Amino acid sequence: MKRLQQAVEIYLSDIGQKQAPELGNKPSKKRGGQEFRKRLLREQRFNRFIFSLLVLLLTVLFAVGIYFVLKNRDQPLTAAAFWGGELISFLLVIQWIRQTLLDKVSADLLLRASDELDAEHLAKFVTTWYELATKAHPQAERGPRRSNLQQKELHSR
Repeated sequence: MKRLQQAVEIYLSDIGQKQAPELGNKPSKKRGGQEFRKRLLREQRFNRFIFSLLVLLLTVLFAVGIYFVLKNRDQPLTAAAFWGGELISFLLVIQWIRQTLLDKVSADLLLRASDELDAEHLAKFVTTWYELATKAHPQAERGPRRSNLQQKELHSR
């Protein structure tokens, strides 16, 4: 997500619009659309490559785990240890796959918007997307995540 947000930040700085426009306001500059599209295409290729690697890693982990479990089937404690490590590895890889898919969907959405929208509406859309993305990932911009209790205390002040 950081690479995609960086591409969006560069585009927004190119058009001179870092904050969401109010209704009716137009962006001051309309350039940067082609370069933004090139960055999105690079991000899309990168996400496809990473996704393929993660699926391959998941498959290899599964095959290696099955091999070790079958090899050590006479020693149940060892087989259980391999299986537990395998499950933890699966969960980590699946989490990475989920994040990669979210990045892929976001890049595809922005790429489609850059194809379909004119410069004015694209700038508004990208600015709104950027603000929502930074709110969805507060640790990327605002430091570590707070617990629910800390957030309630902040909102009650």
